[in-house]
Amino acid sequence: MTTNPDNVRTRIRKAVEQALGIEIDPAEFAESDRLDDFLGLDSIAAMEIFVALETEFNFQFDESFYSTEKLGDLKALEAYLADRA
Repeated sequence: MTTNPDNVRTRIRKAVEQALGIEIDPAEFAESDRLDDFLGLDSIAAMEIFVALETEFNFQFDESFYSTEKLGDLKALEAYLADRA
C-alpha cells in the first residue's frame, strides 16, 4: 500500500501537537529532519508522543522502537509509519 508522505507527516505533526498540547508551524515541521532537535524532547514527552502516534495510526510500536533517538529521526519515523498506515 502506497501512502502519501505529506499525509503521514501531517498526521505525525497533529499527533505531536495533541500529545504535547502545542501548535506547530506546518512549514517549520515540514523542513525538520530531527523531531528531537525541533522540539527538545525528554523521555516523558517522547512516551506521550509514542502513545499519540499509536492512537493516530492504530497500531503499537515494537518495544525496540521506544527511544528518543528513534523518535527523533523524522524521516525514519515517517517511513516506519507509512508502512503501517
